[in-house]
Amino acid sequence: MLQRCSYLFVVILAFACGRAAAADFRAVTEDWPPFNYQREGRSTGFAIELLQAASSRLGQEIPAEFLPWERAYRIAQHEPNVLIFTMARKAEREAIFKWVFPIAPRTIYLYKLAKRTDIQLKTIDDAKHFKIGTRGESDAATADLLRLGFQSGVNLDMLHGGSDENNLQKLVFGRVDLVAASELQLSHTARSLGRQPGEFERTVKLSDTGEVYYFAFSRGTPDALVSRVRQAFEGLSADGTVERIRRKYLN
Repeated sequence: MLQRCSYLFVVILAFACGRAAAADFRAVTEDWPPFNYQREGRSTGFAIELLQAASSRLGQEIPAEFLPWERAYRIAQHEPNVLIFTMARKAEREAIFKWVFPIAPRTIYLYKLAKRTDIQLKTIDDAKHFKIGTRGESDAATADLLRLGFQSGVNLDMLHGGSDENNLQKLVFGRVDLVAASELQLSHTARSLGRQPGEFERTVKLSDTGEVYYFAFSRGTPDALVSRVRQAFEGLSADGTVERIRRKYLN
């Protein structure tokens, strides 16, 4: 009987050790392909795969919670132990979050319909004569435009809780004249709507040179936790995992 109980204990222990521990922090994001999105109930995307690889290194299960960006951003601003991604690292956000690991460079342009020959922009100020579609107020492109003097309800049409698909459809249907997007973002969104990227034309650059998308922790997160997670990501960079995943999604 004792031998049988000992065997059962070993089996249970082996099973427990084989399973990853629950994470000691939350990971929040939004549906924003190709970085983080859900298809047929499965989480995928460049940033998601980076998070999953880091999870394996940490020996923890870190499921990504998909939320509207406004809500995810609010949670990360006010709760400790929250990892948020994919987020642009901007000057006005620098002190609000603890920055963990870079995901990809951020370069944003204003796009128009290629057939709109009446829109000819040489500078960002030229765009103030047109209506630009963006996502919610906490979206980085919206913040860029507001800082440059664009005004909501005048030359800025903000979605609240909307998606890139919603925003691009506004452009297609003529409800806005321009949309803010990266080349990768625009291409992926166009194809998801059954359209060709060539239907849209890049105009002036919006984002500052050198900006990057990041994983970031909420300000109340202990430094020891931030450091441990950062080291996991850095290990992925050192062993080539980051570059392998990058080639899969971003080339």
